[in-house]
Amino acid sequence: MRNSYLLVPFVFFFVFSLSCKTLNVQDNSSEIDVRLIEYFGDNNFETIWNLSKSYVIGVERESEKERTPGLPKPIQFVVFKLDESDWIYERKIQDGTVSWHDEFIVKIYDYQGSIDQAELKDNYMLLDVRTKKLSQPTLNEK
Repeated sequence: MRNSYLLVPFVFFFVFSLSCKTLNVQDNSSEIDVRLIEYFGDNNFETIWNLSKSYVIGVERESEKERTPGLPKPIQFVVFKLDESDWIYERKIQDGTVSWHDEFIVKIYDYQGSIDQAELKDNYMLLDVRTKKLSQPTLNEK
């Protein structure tokens, strides 16, 4: 009990450091949201961060009212690096999805035309955000 007065500053410092880290991530999200609103012209988008929160994919969402059931779902996306003022990569595809493959690689599925399910899993491109190079994976990478 005598040393409990030493515990109070430690707990205060620990809680303070956690709150600063949370605030920093929220500030970064706000900055990216502003940049994506400028890019897409509205706030109808979602953000997909990489694990280290150093890069983000902004994906424009199409409202269900505007979408015709059974037709392809076009998406537009842009990739930003947090500390750069311009985007790294942008693309619009007629039908597909975009996600993080790993820390610095974006996986872009482009479902052009009618493809059966067996071919669908192999129909993607990889974007290395560090080099800004787009590539088709080799058989060993799939």
